[in-house]
Amino acid sequence: MRHFRPMLAAHGITEQQWRVLRVLDEQATLDVTQVAELSCLLRPSLTRISRALQEEGLIEAFHDPKDRRRTLLRISDKGRALVRELTPRSQAIYSELDGMIGEGKVSETVEMLEALLKKLA
Repeated sequence: MRHFRPMLAAHGITEQQWRVLRVLDEQATLDVTQVAELSCLLRPSLTRISRALQEEGLIEAFHDPKDRRRTLLRISDKGRALVRELTPRSQAIYSELDGMIGEGKVSETVEMLEALLKKLA
């Protein structure tokens, strides 16, 4: 993550906030538990992080119309624009990492970690 931190800091967001934004950008609307799982965050941490993202206008939270006990999250237009702005730089960093450790090794590592997480779940 040390390669990504300067890019994120320049835009005033943390690593954890970036993970939440990417998950919501990819998945549209999700409940809080799903976002926590997909972004590898504890639910109490997600509560704090989502509040900050809401205050910045990057995500929206609302009650599920079918079950008012559930809180749903979705990325806002402003959040989506930020993801679109940062994605090319993020991809460039991944390419730089590939160049350092070998073509495709970053993707292979991520795939192996995802498979491991599924087996542990």
